[in-house]
Amino acid sequence: MDNEERMSVFQYILNSVSDEGELPEGWSLPAEYTGGEDRWAPGAMDGVYLYHMQAKEPGQDMQDDILTAVKAASAEAENAAELFADLGRKYRALSAADALQQCIITSQDELDFGNIYEFAVNRLFLGGMDTESVKLGMVIMALIDDPEDIIRQAVRLMAVCDEFTLFSIFNMLSWEDPNTEIFEVARKVTGWGRIHAVDRLKPENDEIRQWLLKEGWHNSIDPNYSALAILEKCDLPSLLKHHMSRESFSGAGRILQALLNPGPCGDISALPDREAIMKDYLSRAAEEKLTLDICRVIFDIRYWCEVHNGSEDVRKKADALLTSGDCIRLVQNAVPAPEALDLAVLLGVPYQLKLLNALRQDFSSNYPLIRYLMEDPYYRNEVLNLYHEHVPAERLDTAETLQSEPLTGLKLSVLLRELEKTPMCGNDYIIHALASPLESYRSTAMKIINAWCEKTKKKPEELPEELAEAVRKASDRVGGSD
Repeated sequence: MDNEERMSVFQYILNSVSDEGELPEGWSLPAEYTGGEDRWAPGAMDGVYLYHMQAKEPGQDMQDDILTAVKAASAEAENAAELFADLGRKYRALSAADALQQCIITSQDELDFGNIYEFAVNRLFLGGMDTESVKLGMVIMALIDDPEDIIRQAVRLMAVCDEFTLFSIFNMLSWEDPNTEIFEVARKVTGWGRIHAVDRLKPENDEIRQWLLKEGWHNSIDPNYSALAILEKCDLPSLLKHHMSRESFSGAGRILQALLNPGPCGDISALPDREAIMKDYLSRAAEEKLTLDICRVIFDIRYWCEVHNGSEDVRKKADALLTSGDCIRLVQNAVPAPEALDLAVLLGVPYQLKLLNALRQDFSSNYPLIRYLMEDPYYRNEVLNLYHEHVPAERLDTAETLQSEPLTGLKLSVLLRELEKTPMCGNDYIIHALASPLESYRSTAMKIINAWCEKTKKKPEELPEELAEAVRKASDRVGGSD
């Protein structure tokens, strides 16, 4: 679809926003607007640039290209929009933002800023056909401190799209009461937009601090991006020294958990008072009715101390909670919930029989959990018996079955993934997979065979006779198709 047939980026977002002023969950711009970057989450490329790349001083080529584009907009040249589109493709709006604004400011005596601003609003922001052109328009618009209300409303609309949240905030920062604007945005976005909004949100009142503590860390990317900023803005170390509401304590745990596990923005090791924070969290946890989430944070504290040679006092407090009857019963009763199984494995709490019974009672709901049983020979054999009953290996023989019953294919894929770790187990499934009419299963089976041979130090022809024959036929089939 060419530009004359499709709507602008702004119009596409306007048509997608709900009555509540939010975009549907999982929504993203089509590839024709993003230059084929639809594989990235909205806002991800700018987020990676900000958090993971060192900003460079604009080179002379960039400055020359910017000046050419700005002069074209000033003179109302027909090719101005294309020059800005080229600018976005070549440098990306975020990396060119400062240089673009500086160019306009330093060259204002020889430019018609009215023309530039009108062009930025109408041709780039409202009429832009690609994301980078829209962003460049928003960079220019941010030079105006007091835009018309209709422009403010349009910027607020774009802010709910994670791709444009950061650039909307650039504009809002010069408005009256920008913090209120940013707070409204932060509550409407859940991805990179929330990360950017939280980073720039000032904790100027209790409502904002409570929201940051309870929800601000929660984004669809990684809570680690915001955890340290929220810890500081909420003064979490002080809060943990006193009783907290259950919801606030839950948020505190999520923030700590994000910092206890290494992430893209560092971890708790950077905090000088880290052990006091952990100790105070454990003290508050001892006052609470334990939940699986709380127990997981306690375990992560214990593990961090072990890895980083942390305080013996903190270790003992964590151990006392983790080995308490309340914690053990909580974990046992919650099996087969995946979060309970993770804790059971970590704490050495018996769970296998209860999980096996859950599989027997409802195989279709619980088959994704077989990985928790495959290390023990007895339970591994029981899992295979259940598979033979519910999804026989012969199901791999028919393409129609695999294609028309996606759940069957998913169950078989889960088993095959686990069999790769256990040589000479479930051989019948491997044999049938090697002869499957679907190439994906054949290649998976060959991958498993290679893994088994590597682990057992055997050649394919040294495998059990029936398995070796299946491998030979599969190899001949590949050779015959070449």
